[in-house]
Amino acid sequence: MEINKVDKKHVRLKGGFFQERQKINLISVKNIYKRFLETGRFEALKQNWQEGQPNKPHVFYDSDVAKWIESAAYVLIDQKDAELEKLCDQYIDLIETRQEPNGYFNSYFSYIEPDKKWRYRTEHELYCAGHLMEAAIAYKKATPKDKF
Repeated sequence: MEINKVDKKHVRLKGGFFQERQKINLISVKNIYKRFLETGRFEALKQNWQEGQPNKPHVFYDSDVAKWIESAAYVLIDQKDAELEKLCDQYIDLIETRQEPNGYFNSYFSYIEPDKKWRYRTEHELYCAGHLMEAAIAYKKATPKDKF
C-alpha cells in the first residue's frame, strides 16, 4: 500500500480539537515573543550590548530566536497573521544585516567574543546555524519570501 504525503499548506482544519491547538499555537508564539523581548534574545541580534547592561547575550540566543521564527512560520502556514509575519521579517532582516561577508552569523561570537569563533566545539555555533537553516526553510514554506 502506497501512502501519499500531504503538504501541511494544503490542510485546513475547520473546527474541533486540532483547530483549537492551532489557535493556542498562535497565542503561544506571541507570548514567547514577549518573553524573548524581556530577556534580551531579540536585542542580542543588534550586537550593541555593553558591559553593565542587563541581559548579556548568551551563546544560544540565536538558536532561541531561530526556533521562534520556525515556530512562527509553521503558525503562519495554518493561519495568516500580518503582525506575526511583520515581526519575523523584522528579525530576519536584522540577521541579514549582521551576517558577515563570508556568510558567518552568530550574534554572540561576532560581537561578544569575536576572537573565539570556531574555537570550541561545544559553544553552540553549529547548533545555532542549523536552527537558522531550519527557520529559513520553514519561513520559505510559510511565505513566498526568499529571505535568509
